[in-house]
Amino acid sequence: MARAGQYALELIVIHDRIRLSYNYGVYQNKNMGIEVKRKQGESASALMFNFSKRIKRSGVLKEARRRLFYARTVSRIKRKASALQKDKKKKEIDRARKLGIA
Repeated sequence: MARAGQYALELIVIHDRIRLSYNYGVYQNKNMGIEVKRKQGESASALMFNFSKRIKRSGVLKEARRRLFYARTVSRIKRKASALQKDKKKKEIDRARKLGIA
């Protein structure tokens, strides 16, 4: 099971098929419609290859990663204050280097 914040992906393997489900908030164990059935004479590795190819095409992993690494937008005022503070700290370090303290 892969976790992305509150977004969890679960791989379900049932005899001759592989299914992907997800848990997100009130939507518990919903089938995502991604299912690969094993063809006659198909090996387990070929089944996993087909399943991973289907997942990549669907964009599920991209969505999970987007949710995992989500960064809130910071207001312009906070960004400016942070930049000013970094600049002030850099000047202090430069001054200390010139004086031979650091």
